[in-house]
Amino acid sequence: MPPSDPAIDYSQRRPAGPPQDVPLPTRLTREYGLRHPFVGAGMGFIADEHLAAAVTNAGGLGVLGVSPDPPGSLPVMVERLRALTSGPFGVDLICANTGFGPASTDWHIDVCVQLNVPLIVFHHDPPPGRWVSALGAAGINVWMQAFSPELAAAAIELGVNGIVAQGSEAGGHARGHIPLHALLATIRHKWPDMLLLGAGGISDGTAAAAAFRAGADGVWVGTALVAAVEANAHPEYKRRLIDSPGKTLRTKPSDPNGPTSPTGFSPPVQCKAQRHTSAVPNHNSTTPSVEHDCFHTR
Repeated sequence: MPPSDPAIDYSQRRPAGPPQDVPLPTRLTREYGLRHPFVGAGMGFIADEHLAAAVTNAGGLGVLGVSPDPPGSLPVMVERLRALTSGPFGVDLICANTGFGPASTDWHIDVCVQLNVPLIVFHHDPPPGRWVSALGAAGINVWMQAFSPELAAAAIELGVNGIVAQGSEAGGHARGHIPLHALLATIRHKWPDMLLLGAGGISDGTAAAAAFRAGADGVWVGTALVAAVEANAHPEYKRRLIDSPGKTLRTKPSDPNGPTSPTGFSPPVQCKAQRHTSAVPNHNSTTPSVEHDCFHTR
């Protein structure tokens, strides 16, 4: 009996063979003109134009990590990105107060509209309704990262076009306590027509396939891309990720952007030490490249 995952178009399956770049059509790929249902997380400081462009050029959708940069950095980052790719991309904005003030402002939104950015992804708290309305009126798609059904509901009520379900396995500033597959199933059940991506622990094709089975239209990948050549991360950081045994450590350090508190932008930081060498064909300690290594079936 053939598989029946609703997120995947099985009419375009191909026979097994050596590693090759095989497209996987889903709602995400159809609506955003992608070859693969893969989105690179907009990690602050790390997902600059080089990483975002590499993901897009490889057939996915790259997202710039803009916050907490000031609005004046946006035109420069977008110009550099557009010089590297003509494909779709997004901008990730943190919606939270930091030790330096709001991470995102009305000015950020105005600049995104002026630049005609294809996609904005909000993280942390729901954005003001006027932001979503302004972006929608300009023809810009809006997604929200949500670690709970309640946050997803708040964002959907605002009129977002997509939800990135962030499971408890996610790295970085992960506030959720619901495992990814359970969160995906809940959101898919409550909002069956909503574009839905899965985030958290997506380090290889097996994890991605499991997210699709749980109801995702695509995957949102962060930590696994930190080790890529194109990522703006320190070489020692990359080396430790590649050499990691794959264990996860949850800590509660003070965030450099603000004091640790229930209301400040300092939730527990989850150090997601994923097994990166299992996510790419090169099973060695060399740093993988997004464009050459990430989207091959095996």
